[in-house]
Amino acid sequence: MRSAFQILSAIILSLMFSISSYADSPFTDISLTTAKELASVEGKLIYVDFYANWCVPCKWMDETTYTDKKVISSLNSKYISVKINIDDFDGYTLKEEYNVKVLPTVIIMDESGRVIKRFEESLPPSKLRDVLDGISGNPTNDNIGGINVSPSSLIDNNSNLENNSTVKTTTISYRVQVGVFSDYANTEKVLTKLYENFNEPVVVLTSYLNDKTVYKVYAGDFPTIEEAEKLKIEIERKLGMKCLVKSFE
Repeated sequence: MRSAFQILSAIILSLMFSISSYADSPFTDISLTTAKELASVEGKLIYVDFYANWCVPCKWMDETTYTDKKVISSLNSKYISVKINIDDFDGYTLKEEYNVKVLPTVIIMDESGRVIKRFEESLPPSKLRDVLDGISGNPTNDNIGGINVSPSSLIDNNSNLENNSTVKTTTISYRVQVGVFSDYANTEKVLTKLYENFNEPVVVLTSYLNDKTVYKVYAGDFPTIEEAEKLKIEIERKLGMKCLVKSFE
């Protein structure tokens, strides 16, 4: 049972939450720990957007999805929304805890940090609206796509979750690598073409080549290599770019 002091503290945090929100944005400049406390008091879920300043699809979501009025309304009414920069010290720790490997990654969780829904792709406004409206304040009854927990939590705690028979095991998926770029501007151009011509998730991974950052653009996310090959052929035909199919665990 929460003490009166804890409840009062959470109420004060709630007031700070409304004051510290980003202008014209559903997000607020608070920690995930504070978000959990607010979610517990207000009976809301937590919406976490993992991003980085160099992530082009993240910027695309900022400019399109997170400026959509219906998305903002849903997030404000049902969720405590926070952004986590994986390049910050605390953000890097959370990135490891929740096994964030691609950007953007969106995680919806309850006040205890249990993951209800996870997306590893850029979400257009229409898709995110459907997701947000389809999840109620009672996560144990939603189970959209299965209730998952972060892999690190499973390893550290070695515990079984009640009603969690659908925890995912390691599987291989296939994505189409559209290009590798050292120029940020060229990355943006390719992303724009993909968004305009295909209705598939897009992610950008970074790596280093000769001490320089390079951006790898991937489209699609398929359980079979045959499906990925079909998208590869379509991208090559429409965009005139040579592509590769890559497997991911």
